[in-house]
Amino acid sequence: MALNPLSKELNRTGYGYRMTTGHGETAKRQLISHLLYMDDLKLYGRNSDQLDGLLHTVHTFSDDIQMMFGLDKCAAAHFVNGRLPGHNSGVTVGRTDTINCLEPCPVYKYVSVDESNTIQHSMMRERLRREYFRRVKVVLGLSRMVGTRF
Repeated sequence: MALNPLSKELNRTGYGYRMTTGHGETAKRQLISHLLYMDDLKLYGRNSDQLDGLLHTVHTFSDDIQMMFGLDKCAAAHFVNGRLPGHNSGVTVGRTDTINCLEPCPVYKYVSVDESNTIQHSMMRERLRREYFRRVKVVLGLSRMVGTRF
């Protein structure tokens, strides 16, 4: 809840991607500029100028509430036609701080999901399958302890 005002400010910029959800009369145009989950934030701009504007908004907000960036956990990525070019440079935040660009090879985690410029479908499918069955076993194990049957 503490970061809801930041979300509102990011929405006010008008930056991000316009997406259509639904079909026919129920279709809505939605602006997506960021994803916010707990203390993880992911920004989306249509180009580097929009990304810089979003970063400036986050930086100003962070300074105002005395929140520190975990720059070692940050990465910027500029995709062109769905590909991550090898010549990306870092993004300057504030006067001296720099966010490094995501390298083409490494994987980073966002909300415990591996992400990169390519999706490793079979690896993610297997990891999700194992986690799903692990959780089912935990739930079933707990249900036996309280006497509930399925």
